[in-house]
Amino acid sequence: MIYYFSGTGNSLHIAQILSRQTGWSLRPMILCDEETPEESEVTGMVFPVYGWRLPRIVEQFLQNLPLTKKRSAYFFAILTCGDDIGRTHELLRRKLKEKDIKLDAVWSVTMPNTYVALPGFDIDPKELQENKLKAAQQRLDDIISVINRRDSSITDVHTGTLAYVKTYILGHLFNRFLTKHKYFRHESTCIGCRKCERICPVGNIRCDGKGRPVWLHDCTMCLSCYHHCPIHSIAYGPFTQGKGQYICKKS
Repeated sequence: MIYYFSGTGNSLHIAQILSRQTGWSLRPMILCDEETPEESEVTGMVFPVYGWRLPRIVEQFLQNLPLTKKRSAYFFAILTCGDDIGRTHELLRRKLKEKDIKLDAVWSVTMPNTYVALPGFDIDPKELQENKLKAAQQRLDDIISVINRRDSSITDVHTGTLAYVKTYILGHLFNRFLTKHKYFRHESTCIGCRKCERICPVGNIRCDGKGRPVWLHDCTMCLSCYHHCPIHSIAYGPFTQGKGQYICKKS
């Protein structure tokens, strides 16, 4: 079983490749709040890193589910990121330990960047996007080989520089001050297509009578609404002006 969360499709793409090549079934984390996960010889998690930390929806998934693991089961995680993950894997390992689950293996996989909500951050150029996707496929082949052998005590992640500062200081500030629905807005060009409402993975958008988005209070900062808007009329404060959109269309 592979549990996944994805906003713009990067993590879903990885999870789908895993599912096709292994035969393991997929289950979105967002639909699992009230369910007990199925017993499985192999259990995996695939999700993006936000602000060098766990997305809120992933934290909720780990907190709410009565995760149990047979002694012989194998548990792994793949964390997607635009560059580095800081020490997010440490946070994940700690959360799993609270559920008496040993994280046997964890990897980071670099994917096209999606974060555009601060100065200096933008999507990658097209050529770099394609290069990252090709490299991700090759890396995933190696990861699947390791999983099939059930190798344990694997930590193969790109922490980057100043990893502790990014996760435990900057990441904390990011979650406290920048994971805020109130900075989202729609421009006057909004055509009321309601796509943002349909694609929000946490159901945090309700459109008004004219089809214009209204953000509620459970934003996980995936930026799916921004990237999926067909006419680029969604903004996050002043920070997204002039920046690009990205959706992973691989499958």
